[in-house]
Amino acid sequence: MEFMLPFDIPSPEMKGGYRDKIFFTGSCFSTEISQRMEHFKFQVFSNPSGIIYHPLNIAEGLKRVVGGVAYTEEDLVTQAGLSHSWQHHSRFSGSDRDEVLRTINDRLSEAASFLKQSRFLILSPATAFAYYLKEDNRLVANCHKIPASSFTKRMSTVEEIVKELGDALEEVKKFNRNVRFIFTVSPVKHLRDGVVANNLSKAVVLQAVHRLVEQFAGSWYFPSFEILNDELRDYRFYKPDFAHPTEAAVDYILKKFLDVFLDDESKDILKRVRPVLTASAHRPRTAASDEYLKFCNSQLQTIVNLEKEFPFLNFEREKQIFSGD
Repeated sequence: MEFMLPFDIPSPEMKGGYRDKIFFTGSCFSTEISQRMEHFKFQVFSNPSGIIYHPLNIAEGLKRVVGGVAYTEEDLVTQAGLSHSWQHHSRFSGSDRDEVLRTINDRLSEAASFLKQSRFLILSPATAFAYYLKEDNRLVANCHKIPASSFTKRMSTVEEIVKELGDALEEVKKFNRNVRFIFTVSPVKHLRDGVVANNLSKAVVLQAVHRLVEQFAGSWYFPSFEILNDELRDYRFYKPDFAHPTEAAVDYILKKFLDVFLDDESKDILKRVRPVLTASAHRPRTAASDEYLKFCNSQLQTIVNLEKEFPFLNFEREKQIFSGD
């Protein structure tokens, strides 16, 4: 008897891997996936504005990146002694207004440089519910715990999302004609909206994403939402909040992604990288023993060989560990 519902995932028109720069933008789920890929030594850049959930905010962020439109004081709000950006996650917030703007715009420049060379842009929207500041009707990506009475909450339509995000992606293609788009819908549940409203919101995002896949030649849809909800389909795979997938669930989805996305060379490289990463997590009882020193020298030599063969790999952290720095 089968207790899961596995399903086939069509391969992308173009596979990728270690030789490619991969740019992520979207929800906390995209951050989780990009962090794991970075751990495995892929060339990734994640969320220039921090975690963003709504596709219209993703669109605005991408337009800023490719247009080189710097953020100014008009994009900030001060609350309880901290300066926040309406378009950024709270990790960019701080007490020094000038430093906040510097950090935000430095990150914007880094994002532009990386996206210009990226082969893939992975977008992970999570909700169709948008928040607008009543004061000037601007769309905000983060309310920063400012009272809800300051905002108007509205569900975007499929047409709005396709138009705004589609326009942004057209700008991205002009900025980097070689980039390909990978779409996925975050499986994270937004339970504060209620179960029914969350499902309706996801349905809007899913429709919009599939229309965008059809609109942009060479694009690909990866079903992370469907893997968690239809293949794993059990609250054992959710954290105690019943909204976020567990570490095991994210690892499973990442494995499914890499299985279908990676080219043959990258699958071989990953097999050779994994043992080095596993070895770097090893903690000996006696670090000064001859046996452990031989073990470290052996790993350092493996790294030298890998970096010589594949110069795009970066093992600086592991070299420090095995060198005892």
